Amino acid sequence: MLTKRLPAKLFWPKFDKTWPLKRGEEPRKKIAFAATNFSVERFQKAYQGKNSFSYFDIPTSCLNQQMNQKRQAEYIAGRLCAHQLLFDFAVNHAHLENDDKKMPVWPKGIIGSVAHCYPYAVVMIAKSKDYQSIGVSIVSRTESRTEFSLSSNAAYGVLTQAEILRFATHLDEITLALICSIKKSFIKATSPLILSYLYFDDVNVVAIDWIQGNAELVIERDLGGQWRKGQSFMAQFDFYHSKVISMLALPRQLGFELMFP
Repeated sequence: MLTKRLPAKLFWPKFDKTWPLKRGEEPRKKIAFAATNFSVERFQKAYQGKNSFSYFDIPTSCLNQQMNQKRQAEYIAGRLCAHQLLFDFAVNHAHLENDDKKMPVWPKGIIGSVAHCYPYAVVMIAKSKDYQSIGVSIVSRTESRTEFSLSSNAAYGVLTQAEILRFATHLDEITLALICSIKKSFIKATSPLILSYLYFDDVNVVAIDWIQGNAELVIERDLGGQWRKGQSFMAQFDFYHSKVISMLALPRQLGFELMFP
């Protein structure tokens, strides 16, 4: 188990721990944030020719042989952000392994979420006594102009018909990227709890408050147990280095309108 920081002689990236969702209030029960730049060039220079996983002493079992250099840098940057936050929480831990869905297995008492959008990796963690789950997502606004072009089929894979009608008067690439990010954060927060995969059309964004930086979502179908059609959630969002970042946290009590009790 890791009980101290990695050796100082290693290339240790700089972490941005400033709370990124500045439009709204910070949660009263702590959610920690860290981000770092995983530029392939910077990481390659730091490795000094060594394999990136062995350089940081990350088990090769975490290495997917199909990972290119960019994906390796992305993976490692996310794990380093997570380790930094776990150190800040004084949580003894080993390198985060993946479960069968390739999601990180967090230490006991911790919940968290990792997201990437080149060249940034972002992580949020919290204590499981405060939150059931958390989802963070970051989406590039510039990439959305091509990846989620309003004229493309991808746009209609993100939006429900109700959303197309609801946001028709101001449905630009930024709004589309925001809706995509919000839905991703919802899916990442809820998937571990319902033990099934969700899709973009399983949730409907019904309101966006650009001033306060929050959005309301509604489930479009029964997901089993306490997860019922029509149940609403609140997500927060803001812009991070010209990218859209969003977060949805589920408290221990299921009063979702009180996201930060």
